[in-house]
Amino acid sequence: PKAGVKAEDLLRLRDVRPRDLVKGVGGLARLSILDGFPRWMPEELLEARVPELPRLLEALNQDPVRWIRVAPGVNRAELADSLRRQVVGIEWDRDLPDVARIVEGASNATRTREYSEGLYILQDKASALVSHVARPEGAVAVDPTAGGAVKASHMAWLGARYVVAGDVKVSRLREALRNRERLHVGH
Repeated sequence: PKAGVKAEDLLRLRDVRPRDLVKGVGGLARLSILDGFPRWMPEELLEARVPELPRLLEALNQDPVRWIRVAPGVNRAELADSLRRQVVGIEWDRDLPDVARIVEGASNATRTREYSEGLYILQDKASALVSHVARPEGAVAVDPTAGGAVKASHMAWLGARYVVAGDVKVSRLREALRNRERLHVGH
């Protein structure tokens, strides 16, 4: 083997649990090993007096909640049924009518026919809320740090008369143009 590690040694590691590796190890080294962070990270957080550091590190290792924002006019029940057949489960949000939480199959969410057709985009709930609070209907919406123009596209979907989106990175502007085309946003 090029790396100097035998396949059978790697297979033995498959059954090792992080708790097995920290026997006799304490303090920040233990936290670092258990939570899989470089040692400097818990050290910095401890120095910053972050309360309940072990709970924070454990929480940072959890999968984030992923959300989708759905285009206007999309039948919610049909979308949910179709995504379920493609192993993506969603639950509609009780606060925002165009947002759903992905409860299963998040890794497949950008591989569906509906995603390709621009019927939805991945967007966290807090970002979607910004567009609803802004109430852009009939207004000019400006997002000078638009990145991939996810919020800007939402402003358009919510009825902004005109949307101006910009970014300092050319690669992000290219992404914004791709999103605009995929999401059928004409502004």
